Amino acid sequence: MLKSKRTFALILGLVMCLSLLSACGGSGGDSDSPSSANPAAPASPTPSLPGSSQATPEIMAPAPTGDSVTYAKHIDIIIDDNRIGVLNQFMPGANNGATNNTLILMYDRLLRYNHFTDEYEPMLATSWDTDDYKTFTFYLREDVYFHNGDKFTGQDVLNTVEAAKAGIGSTAFDQWRLVETVNIINDYQIDIVLETVYVDFLANISMPMAGIVSKRAMTEDPEAGVYIGTGAFIVTNFIPNDVVELKRNDNYWSDLPITETLAMRFIPETSTRTIMLQNGEVQACFGVGVEEQYIFTGDDRFNRHEITMNNAQCIVFNMEQPLSADYNFRMAIASAIIRDEIAVISAGDWATPEWTGTVYGYATEFRNNDIPIVPYDLEAAQAYLDASPYNGEPVEFATSGITNVKVGQVLQQQLGKIGIDLWINEFDSAGLAAYRNSPDFKANLQFTPVFMGTSAASYRNSFYPGLSGNNSRYNNPVITEMLDQALTITDINERRAHYYKMQEIVAEDPPYLCVFYRKNGIVALKDVGGMHLPDDHMHSDLRYVYMVIDN
Repeated sequence: MLKSKRTFALILGLVMCLSLLSACGGSGGDSDSPSSANPAAPASPTPSLPGSSQATPEIMAPAPTGDSVTYAKHIDIIIDDNRIGVLNQFMPGANNGATNNTLILMYDRLLRYNHFTDEYEPMLATSWDTDDYKTFTFYLREDVYFHNGDKFTGQDVLNTVEAAKAGIGSTAFDQWRLVETVNIINDYQIDIVLETVYVDFLANISMPMAGIVSKRAMTEDPEAGVYIGTGAFIVTNFIPNDVVELKRNDNYWSDLPITETLAMRFIPETSTRTIMLQNGEVQACFGVGVEEQYIFTGDDRFNRHEITMNNAQCIVFNMEQPLSADYNFRMAIASAIIRDEIAVISAGDWATPEWTGTVYGYATEFRNNDIPIVPYDLEAAQAYLDASPYNGEPVEFATSGITNVKVGQVLQQQLGKIGIDLWINEFDSAGLAAYRNSPDFKANLQFTPVFMGTSAASYRNSFYPGLSGNNSRYNNPVITEMLDQALTITDINERRAHYYKMQEIVAEDPPYLCVFYRKNGIVALKDVGGMHLPDDHMHSDLRYVYMVIDN
């Protein structure tokens, strides 16, 4: 039987090693990683690959041991610019970094992906295997209990799949949608049978939105029952767009967290975040403002850590609206934008402009770096616009978040040079998701991230019709067929060529324009550690965060 890890994991590891070498100075023509040596690339700096740091930052260090060490019982963490508006993985609008970080505290998945080792690791499943990538056998832990005291069994996996498949439009639906049946062999052995061969199924179910839930809890309390998981922390209070408070699950099946209670707080003003850090009101912050970072540089009371997030921050065209579906209109915008200017004004040093014409995670496997970027050319932009159906009407730009609103303001100036009248329609993240999924959604443009993990499987979510990540409502039958074919290709070279070709086809008639990659500056008091912080911000694991108060 085939092992549960991707059969090509070792090869991928070698590819990443070669990618790191090319990023340090080799030619980038055929690499899966960005290369500043590519003569077609702009002067913009290339993002750092995950794992390229020379040392483990203190903010990620494991907890010290010894009888003399005393830890804080409570830690307050300020989340990033993404409010937690929906704490329900089965509803649209729950898919952002801050929400995912909280779901990891609440739920366990069958397995987790370790970005630092490029391996899948056991969680609720102790082991797994498959012969054909269509039927997967999972052997489950027998010592796990939900927060409400119910014992975890294979029936809970079935219940979770059913809830996810009923949650159309949610990211949980996307993770489990290809499951045809869950056959319960016994309480602790199940077979999950898919509708088709899918070589990246394990990547799907390692995502935070694939957490296993308690059916009884959801039935008895439709509103709060969804908070009941098997995770390391239990939700005690949730105020949407404000705070999630959690307490340690003292019956947790794995290593017990050190910290007894956590609060995940949203503070909209960057200056307030800084003051709260300086005053010790909070112990860590994922959303320190760009203009505030210098305050903490060289201040030995704090540790800083930077993550260049793998998600491409994109102008998203609504392909169901005649204007934004028009090729000439989209190319007019592509030719009129200055990515470096957008990045600098909206996020300063905390953004890295895109340097190619693909829409892809910078560290996602099978990235095609040979696709040229549409060059800045106002004459060409004007010609494209004149050939489009645009007649000077206001163009709606829908977005959420402080940085993304600034992007809209820069775009107003840049597109105004060719006569496009852009107006900004601002939402919180949950509100934007609700608007996007409503019959009233008419916005021609959005600015949102295209969520990409390090597995190429995540490409599907942004380009397959009907999936929650397909914010452009893109529907190209050729790409749809190729995405279905990609499910079944196991040879790594064939997979590479297949994903390269898909990126080329999409770039010829783009539904998205990648503008930049965001950096996330994390600041914490110097005695805070234990954060698992991969560059894929969707998997930041804070279960074992701690703060030493006496040593």
